[in-house]
Amino acid sequence: MANLSDDRTRLARFTEALGRTSAIVAPVAEEQAALFRNLDTTFTAFAAIARPYLQDSISGGPPAQQTAIEELPKQRPFLVNSTGFFHDLRPGVKALSGAAGDLADAFTIGEPALRKSVQLNKDLKPVFQSLERFAEDPLVALGVQDLTQTAKIANPLFNAITPSQTECNYWTLLFRNAASLLSEGDTNGTGQRFMIVAAPQGPNNEGSPSSAPANGPTKDNYLHANPYPNTAGPGQTEECEAGNEAYASGKQVIGNAPGNQGKATQKTVLSSDTPTN
Repeated sequence: MANLSDDRTRLARFTEALGRTSAIVAPVAEEQAALFRNLDTTFTAFAAIARPYLQDSISGGPPAQQTAIEELPKQRPFLVNSTGFFHDLRPGVKALSGAAGDLADAFTIGEPALRKSVQLNKDLKPVFQSLERFAEDPLVALGVQDLTQTAKIANPLFNAITPSQTECNYWTLLFRNAASLLSEGDTNGTGQRFMIVAAPQGPNNEGSPSSAPANGPTKDNYLHANPYPNTAGPGQTEECEAGNEAYASGKQVIGNAPGNQGKATQKTVLSSDTPTN
C-alpha cells in the first residue's frame, strides 16, 4: 500500500479519469451491454463453423485474391464486348416487345414439336450418314467444281434473262401457257386447238422465199419482226416490250418499236378467285 500511495503512481489521477470515463459511458451502458451480448451470440455461432470453414476461408483468402488480381483483368475484353453486344441488342429487343404475344404462342406451339424432334433426329441419322458418305466421295467435289464453273460461265446469261422474269413475268407466263396447251380434251385424250394464218399477198411475203423484208405494196404485206425485244435486261430500256408493241398497219417495223411500252404484263399470282384446273 505504501507503493500505491506514492505520488509517482498517479493513482489519484487514474481514479479521477476512470470516474470521468464511467460518467461519460453511463448513458449508453445498456447499449454496450447489448453489444457484448450480441457479440457473444455471433461468436458462439461462428464457433460452430470455425474449423474448418472459417479457417479455410481465411487461409484461402490470399490465394483467391491473388487469382482475382491475375485473372480479372483478362475478363475486361469480355465485359467490354458483352456491353457492346447488349447495346446492339437493344433495338432488336425493343422491336420484339410488340411481338411478345406471338413469340409466346410460338413457344407454346413449338413445345410439342420439340418433343417429337427427338425421334425425328433419330430417324435422320441414316440420312446424315448417307450425306456424309456422299460429301466424302471425291467425285462429288469434282462435280461441285464443274457446277461452280458452269455457274460462273452462265452468270452473264442469268443476268440477261433474270429481268425478263423479275420485271416482266415472261417465263412464268410461258410455262403457264405451255402447261395449258394440251390441258383440254375428252375421254379419248387431249387435243390442241390451232388455226392457220395465211400469208399476205405481195413480193417477199412470209409464205415463200424472199430476197428482202416484205415492204408493201399491199396494206398487209409489211414485215413486223422484233427478235430481241426490250425486257429490262442489261443495256435495254426499262420496259416489257414483247407482247405490248402496238401493231403499225401499212408500215414495216423491224426491231424495237418506237417509244416505251411500259411494264404492264399479265399477273400469275394464284388467288381464291383463280381457277386451278
